[in-house]
Amino acid sequence: MFISMAAIGSDGSQFTTGEVHGFVRMLTTKLKQVSAGEGLVMSNILRKLVSTWHHRVDFSYKVTQSGDGFEVLVWTEDEIFFYVDQGTRVRYATMTDDFEPKTTPGSLSGGVGKGGLAYVDVNNPKPGITARRFMETLEKQRDPRYNSRMRTAFDNTVNKWWASIF
Repeated sequence: MFISMAAIGSDGSQFTTGEVHGFVRMLTTKLKQVSAGEGLVMSNILRKLVSTWHHRVDFSYKVTQSGDGFEVLVWTEDEIFFYVDQGTRVRYATMTDDFEPKTTPGSLSGGVGKGGLAYVDVNNPKPGITARRFMETLEKQRDPRYNSRMRTAFDNTVNKWWASIF
């Protein structure tokens, strides 16, 4: 049995399977490009945030597609970033009296900070690190922009494809 796929335009015109598949490929490629660009932007924001830290923090990103949706995943395997991002219940490090953290909760701006580690005493726990929630803040900040860029890319691709077949 042979089944032919076709789409019907609003003006009654029919599109061939090849034309429909061509459109889907064009749209998928464009949306992946926008998503990859967003991954790069998000990684760069995080790199800038930790640029004053005493060690290098590497970030990676990946675009995944599930069904008709795209997702941008950004991550690091840096343990210190994780502790600062998520916070801790206890802290064994004692900081110098003049210590000022380089980052604050809910902000993606990093500063120079002040002071540093005085000593570590596992027998004298102190209150933990306040969670900065970098990843959560980044998602809240970037999601509207990403969604807007995806909508624009979708609209532009549809218009480009439509113009190419008529």
